[in-house]
Amino acid sequence: MKKVFFTLSLMLFTTVAAFCADINGKWVGKIMDQYDIAFTFKADGANLTGTTKDPSGQDVEIKKGSVDGDKIKFFIEVMGNEVEVSGTLTADVLKMKMNVMNNDLEFDLRKAQ
Repeated sequence: MKKVFFTLSLMLFTTVAAFCADINGKWVGKIMDQYDIAFTFKADGANLTGTTKDPSGQDVEIKKGSVDGDKIKFFIEVMGNEVEVSGTLTADVLKMKMNVMNNDLEFDLRKAQ
């Protein structure tokens, strides 16, 4: 029984560690197929930190970020409002969702080369 528990724990840790390694780094995409967006993520266990840029090019910090399996969630400030952003890693694509001023936005991010 201890062997089974240890093996399952090791598999879970390896899966989480692999996801964290996959999420770390710069991810790029377009919102509404026309506006470039990029995020730089750093996962440390269940915590997620990083940055993006506002339209003027200033860094915007990712706040209250979390990693849960293949899902991420964090908050950024957009036009003075805290906006929740969520995403799911599917193969090599991060499928992202956020709501800005009652507009639901969905966009894909891919890891920058």
